[in-house]
Amino acid sequence: MAIVRWKMKEDYLLLLLTRKLAGEASSAELAVLAQLLEQHADMDSKAGIIMAYWENKTEDDDEGADAFKKIARRLNRKDNNRN
Repeated sequence: MAIVRWKMKEDYLLLLLTRKLAGEASSAELAVLAQLLEQHADMDSKAGIIMAYWENKTEDDDEGADAFKKIARRLNRKDNNRN
């Protein structure tokens, strides 16, 4: 049951991060995101990778898309090693 709760929290954190990057997060959502990232260092490092990619991407960046796929695989490996 704890794994399910953690997965739900991780999903919520990623939703908030996505809203932040899209410029759609409310101030309350940003506060919750900051709190979750502070409480979960492993997610903070993942969020940092995602934000770095987002800030450096371009519309026609094929290399960026490939890099993102590599990052996603790396994050998935980290998740699988944690379980």
